[in-house]
Amino acid sequence: ESLEWRTRMRVVGLVLWAAAVVVGVNYGKNEAASSPAISWDLEEDVWYALRMQNTSAGVLRSSTERSGNLVRTRDDMTVKINRGEDSVKLWFLTEMVEDATTGLVLRSGYTQRMAEDEIRMDYEFNETGVEVTSLQSGRTHTSSLPAINSAHLARHAVRLHIRSELAAGATSIDYVTIKPEMGAKLHNCSMAFQRSETATVRGEPVDTTVWDTTIEGMPIKVTEWMDGRGDVVRMLIDSGAGVIEAILSTKSSAEDAAAAETSAPELVDSTHVVLANPAPELHAWTGATEALYTVWSKNGQSLELPTAGFQSVTPNPKDGSKVTVRVDLRGANPATLAELTDLNFIQPSAMIDTSDEAVRSIAVAALGDLFLSPHGPRANADVYARARKLRDAVKAHITTFNLKTGYASASETARRGEGDCSEHAVLLAALLRVDGIPSRVCSGIVYTERAAHSYLQSGSDDAGRTGRPGVVGSFAWHAWSQAMIGGNWVDLDATLHTSAYSVGHVLMGTSGMDDGAGHSDEMVMVSMIGNLEMEVDSVA
Repeated sequence: ESLEWRTRMRVVGLVLWAAAVVVGVNYGKNEAASSPAISWDLEEDVWYALRMQNTSAGVLRSSTERSGNLVRTRDDMTVKINRGEDSVKLWFLTEMVEDATTGLVLRSGYTQRMAEDEIRMDYEFNETGVEVTSLQSGRTHTSSLPAINSAHLARHAVRLHIRSELAAGATSIDYVTIKPEMGAKLHNCSMAFQRSETATVRGEPVDTTVWDTTIEGMPIKVTEWMDGRGDVVRMLIDSGAGVIEAILSTKSSAEDAAAAETSAPELVDSTHVVLANPAPELHAWTGATEALYTVWSKNGQSLELPTAGFQSVTPNPKDGSKVTVRVDLRGANPATLAELTDLNFIQPSAMIDTSDEAVRSIAVAALGDLFLSPHGPRANADVYARARKLRDAVKAHITTFNLKTGYASASETARRGEGDCSEHAVLLAALLRVDGIPSRVCSGIVYTERAAHSYLQSGSDDAGRTGRPGVVGSFAWHAWSQAMIGGNWVDLDATLHTSAYSVGHVLMGTSGMDDGAGHSDEMVMVSMIGNLEMEVDSVA
């Protein structure tokens, strides 16, 4: 029950960040990436009502402003969701300032505000590089990234490009752009015409064209309805956890609909992968060292899971939607050559600031005199022993588990001592790097059990699948850490009471949490949320 509680926030962030990337959302009351003393003239101000799981979920505002030769695009999304029986309000922000003549990005940024946490990232682009500034709870972190010199279009320039292509009768539209939420990287985007259709917008019929949009690094289906001008009047985002719909509205109508909704979409319990029968032998305390699973996608699409850490994945030669997953705690898989030389696994970042004294003090206290030993060649057994001590230190340090934490940095967690699985994973990754051990954060699913009556209350349509009286076994979305020891990735879960890891984990993806990546490393998992089925073949 304790482990299930600590997994709750993980899936919420992934699903809603996927929506944020697609619509380019922004919480308008913040000033991320804004130039001081610039007066902006409002050119466009558009409102959308948001719906998820057939209920009103929030409001999206999209605005365009101009100041001389500068254009700033801003959007505002407010969402209310349920996590089991609890509810929380979330805000997301992105902003982009561009040169109207060249269409290139000058500044961009995003802010995520989840529960009581707010993290802000600003990017400033120039010919020599990208300057990154992050801010959380009054603490600032800065870094520099290589310059982006390849051709691309900023957000407003993309809108103008789409309008031009539509006017020319195009049936496919391609462009390269920057998504602030996905870091300082270029992303290829493609739009394909599907059909013409009359849509009802604000109660009136509107002639539209329907397009399927593909965004590199975002394995989800996006369908857009555009009017004759090229403005989006409706959008459907198939996130796996359910369809997210944005419908053109007015300010008052969108806000009134959100305020009047008494129920909010549930994005935690409904995304569990429920087993036909509970498998208590998967718990860490049983001492199991090997487990074999068959995992497949509900929609029949090809499923790709990583071979890394204690996990090995074999595709099913007869069914591309299925894979065999073996978790063997007796031997970790080696890192790739690229991973062995990737400095992002050892360098500090906004989320993993190893120079922060609050973070370093936890590592020093955990290792004691060991911390003073040289960081030269060390026996693998010694490195693993140090990693275990750091894992135990995170477990002891985070004493409060509640719904107030969104996705805090290691610095924030070191000071507050509270969080769920994400905070455990990020803080442990930071402590490992303080001790010179390369690390990264893992996302996946973990075995958990709940009382059947609580699962029934959650509204899951799988609640009846119990194999033991009063117990439902399922896999919940989770986060943990990996340490590179002796050239191998070794899994460590700081949420477990005494064990370092268990066979009840299935890895979906990893991230070095570097400043340039944003949330791009995690987006590959969005298509899996709500789209997985699995069987436990054996446990030994």
